[in-house]
This record gives sequence, structure tokens and C-alpha cells, in this order.
Amino acid sequence: MRYLDDHVINRACRGHLAGMTNRYLLFIPVAVLGCGGAGMQPDELDELDELESVQADTAAPVITSVMTDDGFRQIRQDGLSHLVVRGNHLDTATSVTVGASLAEIEGIAPHEVRASVFAPPGLLGHVDVTVVTAAGTATRPDALRVTPWVMSPTAVGGHGTFQSPMNLCDLEFDPAQPGDTVQLLAGVYECSSFLDLNDGITFEGAGRD
Repeated sequence: MRYLDDHVINRACRGHLAGMTNRYLLFIPVAVLGCGGAGMQPDELDELDELESVQADTAAPVITSVMTDDGFRQIRQDGLSHLVVRGNHLDTATSVTVGASLAEIEGIAPHEVRASVFAPPGLLGHVDVTVVTAAGTATRPDALRVTPWVMSPTAVGGHGTFQSPMNLCDLEFDPAQPGDTVQLLAGVYECSSFLDLNDGITFEGAGRD
């Protein structure tokens, strides 16, 4: 290992190497160093990739946002949701938790972790999201809101949240479970078939009557 001295860095590439000049770096000949690695040989690009990986291993993670993969900040109780956690230094993530629920990591990158989580029946309210990496832990307080099963008479599809309501008739195919709450938004509900619902479900909202 050798230091990469300041005076040998191409001025046009200082932004790309910002924050690296005071760290231990693999020696990179200036003659082949171009902005973004242009003109570098494959082995030298590999060295740069290895360096960036080392930095990720030693930098504390940061979470800047948490959303579903289609851009919502609400998830439904008793349902599976796919999440995108964005931030910095996330590519060594070993676990993601949403509230008390452990999520399944589906993909990681330096600035993004994708995971799926099942919110248990009856869960309501805001929950924190925590990511554990090789270099530390980051938590986003109240990152998501877990909602009841939110129904709208005009909804088509939807996840069953206030941001993305579902149709009451969808319960024929995806029934709520005991302990769940069904929130009926205002309107008249009509289904073409009989709904056979589970016991132990609470119905609330302006559309209940």
C-alpha cells in the first residue's frame, strides 16, 4: 500500500477522488488516470473498485429515505410490502428491520437496499426502519406508517392504504384476518358476489353504514 499524494492527482478528477487523498490508497499511475477511470487499464479499475469497497466497509451507514417500490410511505397491516431504502454506505447491509419485523433483503448497492417485509395482523402506526451493515447501524425514525385495510368504493387495485386504497370486493380474494381493521372510506359499496369474511375483524369509517 502507498499514499496517493495530492500533487499527483489530476485536477480534473479531484471531485471523483474527493475524500480519498488522506486515506491509504493503492498507487495509481497519473499517466493512466482519467476522470471516472477513463483511460485506465482493467487491473487499475479493479484496484479502484477494491478501494471503494474498502471505504464502504469502514463508513457508517446513512438512511435518507424509505418508500415502497412504487413510491408510497405507507404499508398495510397483514400484508407483504416491497421497500426501497436509500442512503449511503449501504452495500454491506446484513439486516433490515421494520418496526419489530425482520425484512428479507432482496438486493444491495452502495446507495440502496431493497427488501420485502410482512406487517403482522393488527399492527398500526408509524414504525422505524433500521439497517445494520458491517460498519454500523442506521435508523430512520417513523419511516413508514402501517395502516388498516383502507377501502374505497372507487378503488381499482391498490395496496389497501390511505395513499393507495383497495376495493372492498377485493377481500373475496385477499381476506383480512382476525385482529385486522377494515377502514371504509365514504361511499356506497357493491360487490357482485357474497363476501365471506373472517370473525374478529373491526370495521370503521364513514362507509360502514
